[in-house]
Amino acid sequence: MFRMLRLILTSLLLMACGDGRTDLGEVVYLDGDAASADATSDVHSIVHPRDASPDAPRPPSCGFVGDPSPPGTHPYGICGEGVNTDYPPTMNCGGTSEAFEYVPQKTFVVARIELFTDRNVTVALLDSDCEKPGTLIYEGTLDGPPNGAQWRGINPTNPIVVTANHRYFIWMDPRSGGTMCSAATNGAFVREYTSQNASGPWEGPFGGIYWMARLIGKCQ
Repeated sequence: MFRMLRLILTSLLLMACGDGRTDLGEVVYLDGDAASADATSDVHSIVHPRDASPDAPRPPSCGFVGDPSPPGTHPYGICGEGVNTDYPPTMNCGGTSEAFEYVPQKTFVVARIELFTDRNVTVALLDSDCEKPGTLIYEGTLDGPPNGAQWRGINPTNPIVVTANHRYFIWMDPRSGGTMCSAATNGAFVREYTSQNASGPWEGPFGGIYWMARLIGKCQ
C-alpha cells in the first residue's frame, strides 16, 4: 500500500514540474560574413549586417576558430604584409570609426601603415583584448595630398614590432574630412568593431567588408 502511494505521489510531482529540464532554446551566433550571399556584391550594399546584436552572448574564446580574418593577410613588398592587397580597392565603401582585424603571418618591424582612402583620416594600431580591440599602440593622421582617393600612410615615430599569429586591430576614422573606408573589391571578409574613439567602447563584431591595409616592414 505504501509503495503504491509513493508511486502516485511521484507521478503527480512529475506532471506538475515536468522532467526537471528547462528548454532555453538555441542560441545562434552570427558573424557578419555569413550574411553575405554573393562575394561579388557591391561592398557598400553589405556593410554592417547587424542582424546579430552586439550584446548577444558569445563563447569566451580568444582563438581563431570561426574567425574569417587571418586568411586576408599576405606578404607585401620585401619585408611587409598586406590585408586583401591581392585585389584592387573599391570606391563604394563609406563609413566612420571602425577597427578591423589584422593577424600577421610573421614577426616583423612595422615602419609604415598605409590605407586606401581620402583626406584627413586618423589611423591607429591597437593590440587585442581577446577577440576585441585592446590597448592603443600608435595613433596618427595619414599623409598625402589634400584631395583624392589613394594610398596614404603614416610612419610611426618609433618602430613597432608585430608578432606572428597575434590579433591586432587597425582603427580608421575619416570624420575629419574623409569619407572612404579602406576596402578591396574581393578577398577575405575581415571582422570589425566600431567605436567613435580608438579607446572604445566597442560594438561588434561585424563583417561583410574586404578591409584593406598595407604594413611596410623594416628590413633587418
